[in-house]
Amino acid sequence: MTKRQFLPFLYTGAFLRLLLIWRAPLWYDENFTLLVSRLSWDRMLAAVAGDVHPPLWYIITWITAHILPGSWVIRIPAALIGIAGVYVFWRILADMHIPLKVQFVAMGLMVISPAMLYYSQEARMYSLLATLVMVAFHSAWFGKWTRFTLAAIALYYTQVYSVFYLASIVAVLLIRDRGNWKPLLKSGLLISLAGLPWAFVTLGQMANISGNYWIVTDSLASVVYILERLFFGKTFPDVIQTWDLLAAIVLFEAITLAIYYAIKNRVSHAWVMICMAFIPPALALLASVIWQPVLLHRPLLGILPFLFVLLAYPVEWIAAAPARIVITSAMVIPLMAASLLGVYTHDMKFYYSNGLDYISTNFEPGDIIYHYSDGTFVNWTPYLGNIAPYQYMQYPCEPTYGMLSETTRFAIGIQYSPLENIPYKRAWVVWGESPLTPKCQVRPAGDPVIVLEQNDYVFAGVWLYEH
Repeated sequence: MTKRQFLPFLYTGAFLRLLLIWRAPLWYDENFTLLVSRLSWDRMLAAVAGDVHPPLWYIITWITAHILPGSWVIRIPAALIGIAGVYVFWRILADMHIPLKVQFVAMGLMVISPAMLYYSQEARMYSLLATLVMVAFHSAWFGKWTRFTLAAIALYYTQVYSVFYLASIVAVLLIRDRGNWKPLLKSGLLISLAGLPWAFVTLGQMANISGNYWIVTDSLASVVYILERLFFGKTFPDVIQTWDLLAAIVLFEAITLAIYYAIKNRVSHAWVMICMAFIPPALALLASVIWQPVLLHRPLLGILPFLFVLLAYPVEWIAAAPARIVITSAMVIPLMAASLLGVYTHDMKFYYSNGLDYISTNFEPGDIIYHYSDGTFVNWTPYLGNIAPYQYMQYPCEPTYGMLSETTRFAIGIQYSPLENIPYKRAWVVWGESPLTPKCQVRPAGDPVIVLEQNDYVFAGVWLYEH
């Protein structure tokens, strides 16, 4: 694919990654990014050290948050990096001399991928992760060892799944040529030295999160589910969420067909794409089996570019028969169209915005806000303005899934105290319960002044206590 042929893909990809990027409210993880990025430098690093991710992404968003005002602009780095990822993918396709028709289909999938679009509009590190995986792979494949080393270091400081991707790249290079062990060893030593300052932090993070974050079952069925959720971005509009099973079946059939076609026709570089697409989730599954559950779809975003190439291989076989074109179109186009529609209409509900608005409107001097979990604290704090310092939290009676670590809570300024020990005129008590709520947590007495959510699984509300 020439540069002239590529530019329409780049422009379309850039347009789609910026389209309505401001529309959906930030959700919990994004609000955590925003909250942490607005801290001072030392507190930001302390908060990140207590979390589960390395600091590179937060350094980028820290710069963004201190230059540009507003909340949604925290998504801009992900969008720009996602656009850069389209360019890197083109270089992989062109430099590896992938067949032209395969290049066009694979590039089309990259440009309109619901997952790639979604994570290019989310203020998290996954767009950066996918782009760095491609840069690291391209650099290593073509022997650009300095660039590979720098990309690998950046990858290490972006996401803990980096070890799975780097292991996959090493495996591919050694399968291709055992003589690659020397430059790989040199790069590995440099990467290890550069990663050493954060390595001890990572060990502490892994110890702190044991059993607290990932709840995905470690099974082969989970891998199929994760691939479907990853490929389609989990963005089907609410009215057609039942399409998930159909999407999983279609994707599984497409992957099976692509692998069979590639092996049968001995497609050049097909084994590379298979390794890069499936070794990382296999390693994540293995880690889940022998250590603790870590299998999650978002950190596997880096396998998608290679999966796009693999899925594009049978394009000539499909195009050779009108019936195959019709069948493929009938299965793929509705699913992709629905998923793309979901990217721009999917509205991650702002976490109890009704409660935030109610308290902000009725807050008076001498009032405090008292949280029973860090969910509302994280989601509300970036928007409370001058009210934010008047917040306290009950010390957790026992760990729950997803709770922040003590280090992170301290760094972002959570004040712990029993409610009875705090002087206040009125206390806005925010409480919720779900199947994950610790049994030791007791609902406040009386009736809430506002119900935040009530269904078969969750009840949350705000109570107003007056002295």
